[in-house]
Amino acid sequence: MKKIAIIDCRADDKTVYTLEKLNIKVIPTLKIDNLYDSVATHADIQIHYIGNNCFISAPETYEHYKKHMPEKCTLIKGQNNIDSKYPYDVWYNATALKNYVICNKVYTDKTVLDSHNKEIINVKQGYSNCLLYTSPSPRDGLLSRMPSSA
Repeated sequence: MKKIAIIDCRADDKTVYTLEKLNIKVIPTLKIDNLYDSVATHADIQIHYIGNNCFISAPETYEHYKKHMPEKCTLIKGQNNIDSKYPYDVWYNATALKNYVICNKVYTDKTVLDSHNKEIINVKQGYSNCLLYTSPSPRDGLLSRMPSSA
C-alpha cells in the first residue's frame, strides 16, 4: 500500500509536490475554526494513528478523513469533539509506541484508550504527542511523526 502523510492544510505546494513525487498520498488536515490558529490545523489534534493502517478521528473531522483515506485504511470516529480551550483540544494527542501509549488519560478520548492493548503511561502534559516530538530537538533526526507502517 502507498504510504500516506497527513499534513497541515497550510503546507506549501512545494512540500505537497515533493511528497507526492515520493509516491506518498498527501491528506491535508482541516482547519478547526474554534481553535486558536497555532494548533487549528495540527494533525495530532484531529486524528490519532493506532497502528496497522488504523486511525481514530475527532467526530468533526471524520467525514473529511473518511473521504481521503485509502480503502485499506480503517477510520474510527472518536467520541469527543475538539473544544476551543486546553485541555479539551487534546483528545487525540497521544503517542503510541510499540508497547506503550503516552498520554494524559483524563483528556484522551476513550476510543483511543480502548483501541490500544498497551501499557498507558499517564503524563500531566495534555499535548503529550507534541512534547515527545520536540524533546529531543527535531534537528536530531531521531524521531519521526510518520509511522513506518502508515
